[in-house]
Amino acid sequence: MSAWLINDQLSAMGERTFWHYLLEWFSELEFIAGKYTPFNEIVSLVNNSIDKPRYVIRNATYFPWIDFKCPVISFVQDIVRGALKLQQEEVISKSDIVVYNSLYTKLMCGGFAGEVIPIGVDFDLFIPHKQLGSDVLFVGSSNSVKGPERLWHLIENTDYNFHVVMKDNKQFSYGRIEGYHKIDHVQLHKVMEKCFALVCTSEQETQHLAGIEAGAVNLSIVAPDVGIYHQLDESKFGVCVKDNDFVSALNYVKQNPVRPREYLLSQGLDLESCKKRWKELINEL
Repeated sequence: MSAWLINDQLSAMGERTFWHYLLEWFSELEFIAGKYTPFNEIVSLVNNSIDKPRYVIRNATYFPWIDFKCPVISFVQDIVRGALKLQQEEVISKSDIVVYNSLYTKLMCGGFAGEVIPIGVDFDLFIPHKQLGSDVLFVGSSNSVKGPERLWHLIENTDYNFHVVMKDNKQFSYGRIEGYHKIDHVQLHKVMEKCFALVCTSEQETQHLAGIEAGAVNLSIVAPDVGIYHQLDESKFGVCVKDNDFVSALNYVKQNPVRPREYLLSQGLDLESCKKRWKELINEL
């Protein structure tokens, strides 16, 4: 009997995502919805399907509760508001198993019961370079929640060169800023060689994979107390920024660099640890 993996799409920008890894790890999984398939079609599929799935892994946020008549695992990787939040809470409360990608996500979603299993990072790809550079890395987008104003303030009030990797259509390259547009992980790893730190200026993150990737390469991390950083020891990854003082935080890690790779591995933030925990979860069904 097959199992179903249900999300609106596997990837927003063509990159390899956690949903791809789930399909790779569990051969019985069949991806049901793609390319923004209307979710009322899923209801029709559920009602008309002769072979019911053994279990379902679904996105916990972007479509309503559906009674699949089998165990449902809901994966929570989004913090939302308004009507969507009420929908998400219903899905979380009715699911058999809920998995959050960080403790911060769990707390921000109301603290409903559930497992915390961070999305794993490929530590075999993101390996330390022989020598780190003297520049600063930012990976994000122009969306206001990613804190672009904080980033510009930081650039204007320091003398560092910045490598700014944008995940949306925002493109620029001038002065002390070298801009990149939707680069893949291999290219990102090469850019990291030029940097000593990654800065996260987001007002809200659920996990922040880019930070873990940078930490795996032994870049110090400068970030607010959001996402995965909420559950980590800041002395072992860099600095948790207080009072929006990113300038002082960045200057501090320049003078007091941290090498986070081994600590992040010890916290189970690699792919193998993620895979192991998800397999244990599935085996309990």
